[in-house]
Amino acid sequence: WAIIASMFVGNIILAVINIPLAGVLVRVLAVPPRVLYPIVLGLTFIGTYAIASSVASFYLLLVFGIFGYLMTKASFPMSPFVLAVIVGTSMEQYFRRAYKISNGSMKIFTSSPICIILLILIVGSIFLPLIQKTFKKWKMQRQAQA
Repeated sequence: WAIIASMFVGNIILAVINIPLAGVLVRVLAVPPRVLYPIVLGLTFIGTYAIASSVASFYLLLVFGIFGYLMTKASFPMSPFVLAVIVGTSMEQYFRRAYKISNGSMKIFTSSPICIILLILIVGSIFLPLIQKTFKKWKMQRQAQA
């Protein structure tokens, strides 16, 4: 309940701060990109250096920035990558922990109904685009034959 209460209080504080600033925030949208992009880039570099105080952070920022730009140009969705970077480390730790608890047995991941349901959902979400694409091709072929 503490998390829910803190989120509730945070939303109230956010509303109190943002409602009076709505006009100012709307004007930020009118700033031309040729002005806004260098400002955002500069703040990004400052924030990167402030966190780690290392020049290596700049290189990492550039590598991920170029990678993100190439993903955008290739029409790859950005959200799965960001989600994997954020959640991946903790998922790996918890996977190892569960694997150790089960003494190296993979049966722990199929031992309860909720685990089985989650595994089915994961596998389904991986193969769903392929199934949809195949079904769409099959449907197009049937329409072409008719």
